[in-house]
Amino acid sequence: MTERTTADEIIEEMEAKATHVEIVPPSYVVGQPFIAGRTQFPQKVQAAFFTDSGNLLQTFIYMPPRKYVKGFASGKLEYGVYRKDDILLFLYNHKGGAWNIAPFHRSFVPKDFQAVIAANGDGRLPLRMVLVDARTGLVKAVRDILLNKAVTGSLVQHVGEQSDAEFDQQDFNRRVNLLVTKGAERIIQNCSARGADKGE
Repeated sequence: MTERTTADEIIEEMEAKATHVEIVPPSYVVGQPFIAGRTQFPQKVQAAFFTDSGNLLQTFIYMPPRKYVKGFASGKLEYGVYRKDDILLFLYNHKGGAWNIAPFHRSFVPKDFQAVIAANGDGRLPLRMVLVDARTGLVKAVRDILLNKAVTGSLVQHVGEQSDAEFDQQDFNRRVNLLVTKGAERIIQNCSARGADKGE
């Protein structure tokens, strides 16, 4: 009886350890690793709107030049929202860089982390932007901006119309790639809303 109880206790302890998953949150501190223990990332721009952690935009660039980092951190920044069917693109541009495109769909955010799709009391959305060196994994710049009312309204409307039902990630990516091949300048000309942050 004692041996069985001991064995059961050991199994329960092993199962408890096996199901315990430690999630390492990203860091938004300049000079610190974006994800602890990770040193490299693919070059990309990704956005996550209406999450329980806020609205986030993450840019991973391989060895960004000093001018690029400075422009990201404090220079004039232009942004816009483009919508075609269920595809939503957030675009931004700053001094020292070209237009960057971040596709977004509500399905990108797990349901447990989704927040209410609504503007703040002043009709604007806060957006936290982080620039990471894709070669080292270190945070190079962090910037917090308030999106204007027009862009906020477009995001609230378009994301609210996106449905998780029958979402096909591969088809979504294919259609996004077709749009991107037309060039960011053409896309930005057809945005549903645009705005700018003057920086410092």
